[in-house]
Amino acid sequence: MALAAGTVVVYYFLNEKSDIDEKDLLVTKQNSEVYDRDGNHLATLSVDEKRKIITLSDMSKYIPEAYISMEDERFYNHMGVDIQRTATAMFTYVTRKGKSSYGASTITQQLIKNITKDDERDWKRKVREITRAINVEKKLSKSQILELYLNLIYMGGQNIHGIALRK
Repeated sequence: MALAAGTVVVYYFLNEKSDIDEKDLLVTKQNSEVYDRDGNHLATLSVDEKRKIITLSDMSKYIPEAYISMEDERFYNHMGVDIQRTATAMFTYVTRKGKSSYGASTITQQLIKNITKDDERDWKRKVREITRAINVEKKLSKSQILELYLNLIYMGGQNIHGIALRK
């Protein structure tokens, strides 16, 4: 039974096409700042997501380190998917009959979920996410992935996204 299920997953994975392209990897929604001719700030115009884009070099070095520590400790050692965490999560899911809160998504996989807004809760979505994460890792450096992730993540409050507006 497990062999048949594994065969289906491998077949699906090999036939899954990544639909993430370069334009999907751009953060386009951010606030606009309005200033008068003397440089005084007048207003902030927001889209549906409140965000200010910043680069990794503009962040405290502790912010990326903290997120890597919390979310994906092997971030620099995998190509989009942490096989060890994924295998552990699958084992936990099977042994607990689908009742597992153990997360296996890497920062790259979380980035994919934020970009695509794909929130289905089944194995097909996870296979799509894995395929997309591997392809994104081929297109972007780890620094680019981390910067994009930190500018996209939901920070709570009134629809605040990205770490720059986390206050």
